[in-house]
Amino acid sequence: TGTLTQNKMVVQEIFANDTILRPSLDLQIPSSDIFLAMALNNDAHSDTERGIVGDPTEVALYVAAHEAGYDKHECAKLYPRIAEIPFDSDRKCMTTIHVTPQGQIVSYTKGAVEVLEEKAVGILKGETVSDDLSNLRRVHQKMAADGLRVLGMAMRKWARMPADLSPENVERDLILLGFVGMIDPPRKEAKDAITSSKTAGIIPTIITGD
Repeated sequence: TGTLTQNKMVVQEIFANDTILRPSLDLQIPSSDIFLAMALNNDAHSDTERGIVGDPTEVALYVAAHEAGYDKHECAKLYPRIAEIPFDSDRKCMTTIHVTPQGQIVSYTKGAVEVLEEKAVGILKGETVSDDLSNLRRVHQKMAADGLRVLGMAMRKWARMPADLSPENVERDLILLGFVGMIDPPRKEAKDAITSSKTAGIIPTIITGD
């Protein structure tokens, strides 16, 4: 990481509404709750001198949401964050709670796909929630096989602000919004370096922490 790659995450594919979107290719990206979740459940921020600052994964989500028309700053004004459950390596997810423009409460959770699948009661398809999750594992495996790091995004609507903000209470009965597949792109000179090594009789071996 940072040697052969650029050491920055970039969103390559988004699975939402039973469709795989490729932000770099799909010029007409349909409106979707997943982009709102990507913008709001995010601690990256814009800095006038340093650009987008934050964890590389969250920066990638921030940029992809922004390019789809969901600017974090504007979204946060409409959906102010009123509570959060920070990421934890044991839970493998993070949750933020917001007030909607209509005064309702909604929480957004992002994390490991397999964890969110266990916590989900269905997946959003258009305006309806389907309890058929049979297609999810196939999509997840396909994205992972393509070399992508895959994150799940989910939401939950509340009648009122939950008094119990424990992960066990908040991060259950979730509605899956979809998956986000990211990659750390290779440096432009990496291909030439490997080609030169092979020409010199060197057999390259790539070792990754992932």
